[in-house]
Amino acid sequence: MSERSNVVSTGERILEDHEICDNCLGRLFGKLSHGLTNRERGMSLRTVAGMDLDKPLKEDNSCEICLGLYSNLDDRVEKTVAEVEEYEFSTFLFGNRLRRDWKRNQERIVKEYDLNKAEDFSHAVNRVLGKRFREKLKQRGITVEADFETPDLTVLLDFENGRIETEIRSVYVYGRYRKLARGIPQTVWTEKGYSTSVEEIISPPARAFSGAASSLFHGGGREDVDVLCLGRGRPFVLELEEPKVRKLDLDEVADRINESKEVQVSNLRKVPRKVVEEIKSARPDKIYRALIESNREIEEERFLEGLKDLVGRIFQRTPTRVSHRRSDLVRVRQVYGTRGRRVSRKRYEAYIWAESGLYIKELITSDRHRSLPSFAGQYDCKLTVAELDVANILGKLEKSKGGDYSFEQDKEVAETIFTGIY
Repeated sequence: MSERSNVVSTGERILEDHEICDNCLGRLFGKLSHGLTNRERGMSLRTVAGMDLDKPLKEDNSCEICLGLYSNLDDRVEKTVAEVEEYEFSTFLFGNRLRRDWKRNQERIVKEYDLNKAEDFSHAVNRVLGKRFREKLKQRGITVEADFETPDLTVLLDFENGRIETEIRSVYVYGRYRKLARGIPQTVWTEKGYSTSVEEIISPPARAFSGAASSLFHGGGREDVDVLCLGRGRPFVLELEEPKVRKLDLDEVADRINESKEVQVSNLRKVPRKVVEEIKSARPDKIYRALIESNREIEEERFLEGLKDLVGRIFQRTPTRVSHRRSDLVRVRQVYGTRGRRVSRKRYEAYIWAESGLYIKELITSDRHRSLPSFAGQYDCKLTVAELDVANILGKLEKSKGGDYSFEQDKEVAETIFTGIY
């Protein structure tokens, strides 16, 4: 017997023995005849079987398998549309939690007739839900598409408990911030008495424009509270959770943030979630500016010679000021270049181009000889850092043709920036 004859014969036996809807009948042979919906496939089988048996075979929506599930799907889709109508999205994905007795009903018939072309029940229901959901929104003038990788909206219909669970994917906004005032931490730190933070200046305007329920601030490293961050600024990603608006005018968001005199942002753009890990794991070189005070005068020529002697490898034991929260290790870091000038008899300005992870304050003060070599160690005098700024964070976020992101350093650009300081 040919496969076609076998399908028709099996379909006739099922319809004679069971009350079953067209959707479930077609799904039992779902891996055959691509291009048809399960309902179309089931209707075709019912028609052919009725002709062979010379009697009408009407569809019964009570159905031994789904118990009338498909006749109620439109109502569930309508409720889902109402649930998400306040959110902006262009892609979606449906999932479900089917009743266990429905699955057992299908398994029983599959086993009874030794069927090997049946489609998974959950997959079939999701496809129907997605099609009807898209059609309902199209009637409202809204165009959306299914996305199996990174949908803006994920819907789970729990048929066991009658619940609709929705998840709105976060929007991730990359940018760079410049901190123009001292005494501001990067993130909320109210227990230390700080009235604001970089996060508290950047996040509220973005939340307001997006209608996000909350936000998370992801910085590419951080500067100390008393340190400015200048130049092109520090990279960050702001994660906007459950946003109602996804198509943000980021220029407008930046303008609102930049009304602040303490923090300024630039280069805002939407990025995928993976950029968070990329900027948090990046280790870009930095250029620091330090205003140094000495307890005795150092001749400018000797000062500049001492700076040049710092170029090379630096061995640093964990600084005293952070030893209570970091492992006591000796770290080896590199200084790539130095520049400087004398400001007054006992005040000096230094620019230091260094590898990420080098403690600049300790490089200057020696931290009781925990930094070798150090600036203070060359003069046998006491040096203090009156001001410290991150003058530039070298490197930028790059996107490849394949869509991957990486935070890349460019030594030639770094050289240009550094040599242009004086």
